[in-house]
Amino acid sequence: MFLTHLSEIKKGAEVTLTNREHVTHSYIVADTKVVDPYSESVRKQTEEETLTLFTCANHGTQRFVVACRLKGGDRAAEDVTR
Repeated sequence: MFLTHLSEIKKGAEVTLTNREHVTHSYIVADTKVVDPYSESVRKQTEEETLTLFTCANHGTQRFVVACRLKGGDRAAEDVTR
């Protein structure tokens, strides 16, 4: 998957993933931020179903992080945050 334009995503946008069993899961962007490439915050566990996407920022010296929450009404997906 290419995330070239990920840094253009905005809060409230919908992210849709389809797994190997062809089940679609929808997430809503809750937050975006730029962090140090060694930041552990991108691996933080949560109680709710979440999705974290990240790509390089600032010529690879930092990471652009997109934190998403499961859209209401979807059934729980497998742990896609790992």
